[in-house]
Amino acid sequence: MFSMRKPAEKIIAHLDPDPCDLIPDYQKIRTKLLEEASRIKDLKQIKKHLALLPDFLERVTLVYN
Repeated sequence: MFSMRKPAEKIIAHLDPDPCDLIPDYQKIRTKLLEEASRIKDLKQIKKHLALLPDFLERVTLVYN
């Protein structure tokens, strides 16, 4: 199937070097939210998170200042 969807805009996140240590914690929290949805078998939340992830990862660029 062919989609006429407009390409999404890139996301550029400018980060100070100091809070870089927070990124792994943020990723752990995001993983926990998905794990919790899996544990309680909340298929709606699981599908929501999984559907958004590839688009976000394709568009995000981290720039450490």
